[in-house]
Amino acid sequence: MKRILATVATATLALGGLVATATAAAAHTPDVDAVCGSLSINLTQYADSRDGRDNTVTVVVDGGEILRESFGREFRTKLELTEDEAHQWTVSIDAWDDDAWDWNMSGDLAACVEPGPEPTPEVEPELETAFYVYPKLDPTKIAAWENSGEQTLIATREGDQFWDELPQEYPGELFDVTALPADVCEGSWGVQQDVVRVDADFSWDDFQHITYPDGPLFGWRLKDHRHDDLSNYLAECGEEAPEPVAVPSPSFVESCDAGITVTMPDTGFATYSEEWSADRTQVTVTATLAEGVEVAPETALSWTYTLTGEACASEPVVVTPDAPKVIDECGTEADELRLPGAVEGLTYSSSAEGIVATASAGYTLGELPAGYTAIDESTAVYAVDESVFTDEPCATTPAEEPTEEPTQDTTEDRPAAQDVAVDVPADAGEDEEVAVAAQTTELPRTGATVGITAGVAALLVAAGATLFVVRRRVAQR
Repeated sequence: MKRILATVATATLALGGLVATATAAAAHTPDVDAVCGSLSINLTQYADSRDGRDNTVTVVVDGGEILRESFGREFRTKLELTEDEAHQWTVSIDAWDDDAWDWNMSGDLAACVEPGPEPTPEVEPELETAFYVYPKLDPTKIAAWENSGEQTLIATREGDQFWDELPQEYPGELFDVTALPADVCEGSWGVQQDVVRVDADFSWDDFQHITYPDGPLFGWRLKDHRHDDLSNYLAECGEEAPEPVAVPSPSFVESCDAGITVTMPDTGFATYSEEWSADRTQVTVTATLAEGVEVAPETALSWTYTLTGEACASEPVVVTPDAPKVIDECGTEADELRLPGAVEGLTYSSSAEGIVATASAGYTLGELPAGYTAIDESTAVYAVDESVFTDEPCATTPAEEPTEEPTQDTTEDRPAAQDVAVDVPADAGEDEEVAVAAQTTELPRTGATVGITAGVAALLVAAGATLFVVRRRVAQR
């Protein structure tokens, strides 16, 4: 490969004496290759034109300006020079965004003189272009022949057109893609494309790997070449990988009449298809992701539902308990709380909490009457306390008054005032003794004396009996 490279690491920067540092190259990347008969200029990663301001590149060859052109983010050109003369050249760049990015490079280009007459092929060689990848010797510097490690051939094709996209053959049969480091998108690897004259004596098998500076070299066969960062061609370096998304699942509803009903999610992440069994007792739904959609690992994209038949099972029979019957007689001896009569699917029992109504298997309690409290779907309790009974004492029947007999003047036979008392049972207690003081006023001397005295005694006896019954009811509680 016979060429004179101007982009050597020790080149002196003219017109300003700036040193091309790794930092500058990373943001504004100039590349000039001077080979026999041509000057190739490759400028990348400059600031886009804005508000009428542009970057400017100027080329001077042998003291005369042969190119002055404005450009934006990138600029590429190849200038043909006479091959039988030596040339002096200068490439200058005026960056509009910052003078610090201005750049200047000069060099000498010798005449194309081969050590002997170049063989004249009987048939004009055809042109083919090769695509090589290589690790940079210095990742902070631009891609160039002198900054290339071992180059590996990826693909070749007829013609002299460079690839602007990664070849379909990538990574090819010779390159181990696992050798790419994690920082490949940061410019640590490069690409070299060579346009080569091929004939019957040429074989790409002899150029599967190329190493700077020994080659093997193409020599006179090399017509053109170009260097770039590999990151410019890798899709994963062009944009961030999409965030994984959650693909919603379909819903399945089972009914006795319709069987299985499937409702598909409304989403742009995927399209859904369903596949049924012959008897439509099972359905499988599969989600097909939309283009560019990424999902998290282990995300479900298929769902299967089988008919259970539970929707067609018989519904429980609803039963409603009756309230117990309260028997509230006078006093407490005849008080009673009667259980409701048993009915189909419902039984009653007594407990410390009250009357318990229990629905049998296959039955469920309906709306509960007042007084009941639900424990669960099949049990309710009717609470009982003393408030349901009035405990009113029984009324007594007063004694008949005797017929009044004619009054006789028996003053002399009138008895003295008498005391009348009512016996109280011995166990009644002092606080419950009932006594009636005898009248201290003299009764009239009439025939009603005995009747009135007997009536008062009967009332007092009844009152004492009532107090005795109340006392016993309290003792029983």
